[in-house]
Amino acid sequence: MTSVSQGSIADATITPQLWLREAHAPNIEAERAALSLLADTLATAPSDVFQVCADLVLELCHADTCGISLRERSNDGKDIFRWVALAGQLKQHLHGTTPRYFSPCGLCVDGNEPLLMQRPELVYKYLDVGPAFHDVLLIPLTEKNSELEGTIWIVAHDATRKFDGEDARVMQRLALFTATALHLAQVAQAAKQEASEKSLLLHELDHRFRNTLAMTASLLRHQLGDVADPAARTAIEAARQRVQAMGLVHQMCSSTPTGDLAEVVKIICTNLVAADARFELEVEAEPVIVPVHKAAVVALISNELVTNAIKHAFPDRAVGKIGVRLRRTAENSVALSVTDNGAPLPAYPPKSSGGIGLGLVARLAHQLAGELRVDAEPKQFSVVFPDFDILGTARDTR
Repeated sequence: MTSVSQGSIADATITPQLWLREAHAPNIEAERAALSLLADTLATAPSDVFQVCADLVLELCHADTCGISLRERSNDGKDIFRWVALAGQLKQHLHGTTPRYFSPCGLCVDGNEPLLMQRPELVYKYLDVGPAFHDVLLIPLTEKNSELEGTIWIVAHDATRKFDGEDARVMQRLALFTATALHLAQVAQAAKQEASEKSLLLHELDHRFRNTLAMTASLLRHQLGDVADPAARTAIEAARQRVQAMGLVHQMCSSTPTGDLAEVVKIICTNLVAADARFELEVEAEPVIVPVHKAAVVALISNELVTNAIKHAFPDRAVGKIGVRLRRTAENSVALSVTDNGAPLPAYPPKSSGGIGLGLVARLAHQLAGELRVDAEPKQFSVVFPDFDILGTARDTR
């Protein structure tokens, strides 16, 4: 620690005089202009705010030097204050340091109130850097909700300049504004950084999920080449198409919490039929916006109904027509129907005639609080379910 060879801290501290001296008249317009400039700096160049604040205080208080000191831990582990901004006669000492626990800044922060000193360089020898410190006014620069700890200080190197209560008021106002605004800016930046990190994480998870679906579909397609049994091949192909349908919906809705069923149905059905020249596809779909998880269920239903038509409606024909329609009904419901011009349904179909596909459709319809309907004449497979709002709640029909 620096020893006291001339005077003492008590001799150098003259804070009561700050309130005994006659205060000069305030300049409210200049203060407003200063605060406006600080606000603009925080919005456009927050890294410059300390230097701008020091320049403004120097001018408002007619000081010879103004500085801002912030507490930090040095590279060698020492607890210090660093002069992060300087204006006036001592500006060449920018980034200089003083000890945390043996300095005017330390006294000011510990007392958490204005501190007025005279000739502190006689006590703190490291301040003997040239011109005398005849009057020194320090104001705490802290914010209770942040780790900011420091001071704003002004120096009169001219013995005739004496700081007063009005100087303290101006400095306190700028210190409070700067500390609070910096804290809010840091909170906003932290929130922005957190949101960015979460966005990157979600993007990475989204990317991995899409890759997993694509890889699963690819593996199932590859497995078909090693399977000779027709029933097994049919089951694997059906599984591949379902995975592919989920992948398509995920790709469509990855950037939004909702999905348009019209687009979902068109893409799923086109993907199934377009590659097969034997079939003609006709799709009529009204826009229906629902949550993504509902759109995924509708995608699977579309996949199953169209696949069912492809597999079972045209056993003896080389060409066929498949129609898909999505519409709202008068009962405030949504109906998804698939028709074809293939073979008619048997008059008395056995309970198992629908196979796994229609059984799955019935279960999926139940997830939508809807039902599967099968009409023989004209032949039509339909799933009717409530018209959900974007929160996944059935719309009020009253």
